[in-house]
Amino acid sequence: MRKYNIFPILFPILFPILFLFSCSNDKNSLQDTKIITIDLSSTLNGISPTKTIIKNLNLIPIKLDTTQVLASINKVLFLKDKLLIVDKKYKSIQVFDLSGNFLYKIGELGEGPGQYPTIDGADIDVKNNKLIIFSAVKQKFIFFYLEDGKFLEEKRMNLFIENFLLLPNKEMVAYLGGNPSKDKDNYNISIFTDAYTKKSEFFPFFKDGAFGNGSSGNIVKNNVGFLYSPSLSDTIYEYSTDKISVKYLLKFNNKVVPNEYKKNFESYQKYTMSNIKNLAALNKGFIELNDSFLLLPYLDGKLTFAIYDHHSQLVYKENDLIAMHPIFGIISSFSPFVGVKDDKTFISLIDNRKVMKMKNDPAFMEHLKQTPYYEQISQMKDDNDFVLAFITLK
Repeated sequence: MRKYNIFPILFPILFPILFLFSCSNDKNSLQDTKIITIDLSSTLNGISPTKTIIKNLNLIPIKLDTTQVLASINKVLFLKDKLLIVDKKYKSIQVFDLSGNFLYKIGELGEGPGQYPTIDGADIDVKNNKLIIFSAVKQKFIFFYLEDGKFLEEKRMNLFIENFLLLPNKEMVAYLGGNPSKDKDNYNISIFTDAYTKKSEFFPFFKDGAFGNGSSGNIVKNNVGFLYSPSLSDTIYEYSTDKISVKYLLKFNNKVVPNEYKKNFESYQKYTMSNIKNLAALNKGFIELNDSFLLLPYLDGKLTFAIYDHHSQLVYKENDLIAMHPIFGIISSFSPFVGVKDDKTFISLIDNRKVMKMKNDPAFMEHLKQTPYYEQISQMKDDNDFVLAFITLK
């Protein structure tokens, strides 16, 4: 898998939000809980990496309908017999069946009713069979009927939302980009009721040096609420019943960032830059399944991916996973985790650009030939050809 040594470039831009560990009031303060420490410098300690952790694998080819020269897949939403493919870059949402057949598009590019100039978040309201997207340029939620993509209604929200999720208790969490009209009372995370009224806020947002940074963090659903992490942080927080607590802490070479260096950006940056080869930092990509935590960290300034198993407490890193199964050698370097099917199955992205690179590796291609999907993968030729890998873990 290709390595990207971009940590030193991104570090000064993305790290300002990493010291924002306080909350809005006593009620919403960080709660004491058992913290799971993931040591990314650990090895398998003699356990054979050839013993795969994959229980089942299903590949679905996807050909995006696009007028652009290139397409992209940022997120996949799974619902019963449908796949909703979100392409934020070229601003489209396309629906496919589980055989990869194109069904219809939802909405269209524009600024009128039912149109979106940008896609800054998308989620499914399962109970009401609706797709909801948010367009930050027009500051509006747009609602569509999932059966045929029909436009239903719009709802204006005077917020700059970078991502949102619908939670099991009918609440909505929004990850915000701040409010340029306000110098204070900005927060990274806001919780809304099902009537879209603000319920609580977490993590004060400092505008200077951070506003406009669309890569400043991420939120993902889990069984109790959601997980949140600032970008390039060593800390992942969990929200449950209106409380925030630290759930995961990343270690590398037996080091984490000491709390005394998290009091302000200047001290945080000074410490991390001087210890960059001994720290782990999380990128936006992470997913929690029932028995495992999938993450996309920077180690020694290089982007990689790993799977932490809750039961064994083992960390399977990139090279371990590729040795287990060649599928991990061809998943997209930047988007290995683009969706979730169920509590044991995640959706990964295989794009032609990565496949073309791996075709130059004879040893890898020979390994791939031993699998039943060699023909399907080797025949990918178009940059708008994608394969979704549904990977079920043991």
